[in-house]
Formats: sequence, structure tokens, C-alpha cells
Amino acid sequence: MQIEGTTDIRFDTVRKALAEGFERKRDVGAAVAVYLNGDPVVDLWGGHVDRRRSRTWQQDTLCCMFSVSKAMTAI
Repeated sequence: MQIEGTTDIRFDTVRKALAEGFERKRDVGAAVAVYLNGDPVVDLWGGHVDRRRSRTWQQDTLCCMFSVSKAMTAI
């Protein structure tokens, strides 16, 4: 599975973790973005939008997110 986007070398493990999700068939498609002190250090995406794998995930693909505020509150 090809992972698209950019990663600061300090955060290369994020790219590896995203790829692992596809390799282990846990994820169909996903994206992650991380900002550090206001600067983007991770902007990655890959996979497919649907389980039939007929549409590839794009940089601007929209998705539904659940329980995000719980993690942000914990951090």
C-alpha cells in the first residue's frame, strides 16, 4: 500500500504505523495530520474510501470521526 504525503523525519514512525494498519488489513483507508508549534510535521493518507476498494483515498477525502474530543481532552 502506498502512503501519500509528507513527514518530518522525526515523525517517520507515524508513516510506519499507518502502513502497518494497511498491511495487517485493519484499515481500508486513513489519514493523519500532526502540527507541532503551528507547523505541519505529518500529513499522510492512503488506502481506499470504500471496502470494495473502488475509490482511492485522496488528500482532501472527508470522513466521519468519533470520540475525538475524548483523546484531545486526555492529551
